[in-house]
Amino acid sequence: MENSDLLILIILGTGREGRASDKAAAFVQKLVAATGANTELIDVRDSGLTTTHADWMDDGVFAADWIKTATAADGFIIVSPEYNDFFPGELKLFLDQTMKPYSRKPAGLVGTSSGQWGGTRVVEELRVYTSRLGMVAVQPPAYFPKVQEAFDEAGAPINPKLAEFTQPMIDEVLWYAKALKTARTAD
Repeated sequence: MENSDLLILIILGTGREGRASDKAAAFVQKLVAATGANTELIDVRDSGLTTTHADWMDDGVFAADWIKTATAADGFIIVSPEYNDFFPGELKLFLDQTMKPYSRKPAGLVGTSSGQWGGTRVVEELRVYTSRLGMVAVQPPAYFPKVQEAFDEAGAPINPKLAEFTQPMIDEVLWYAKALKTARTAD
C-alpha cells in the first residue's frame, strides 16, 4: 500500500485567540503531505461547539460532517497545547462527537507549550483519552517547546532539526495506518 492510499487528518486542538499551535499544526501537515499521503487540517475552532454534541443527538449537525470525515480517515495526528496540565476543553468537545470512526486507527500526538517541556503532560493525557476513544496512540510523540518561538512569521521552523524530531512520529502513524487499514478491510 502506498502512502497516497492514506488519509491522515491533522487536528488542531485549540480554538484560543492568539494561539501559537496553528503554526505547529501547519508544519506537521506539510511533513505528512511530503510523504505522499493525503492530509487535511481540521481546526476545532471551526466546529463552533460550545456544548457537548454526540452522534446520537439530533442537534449534532456538525457531528454528521465530522463523522463522515473521520470515517474516511486512516489516521489522526492531534496537535494540542497544554493548558493547566491537560488538553483544551474544545478538543474534548470536538472529539466526543463520535467514537466509532476512531476505532482501530492510529493517533499521533503532538504536544505544544509556551514552556520548556513541550506539552509532555498533555501528550500523556491524550494517550489515555485517545485509547479510550478506540485509537491506537503511537510512539514516539512529538513535542514543540516554546512553540511561540519555534516558527518565523511565515511558519518556517527556526530550528532546522524540527522536521527530523517530528518525522519519527509521522512514520509510525503511516506504518500503523497501513497495517490497520489492511486489517480493517480484511474483517
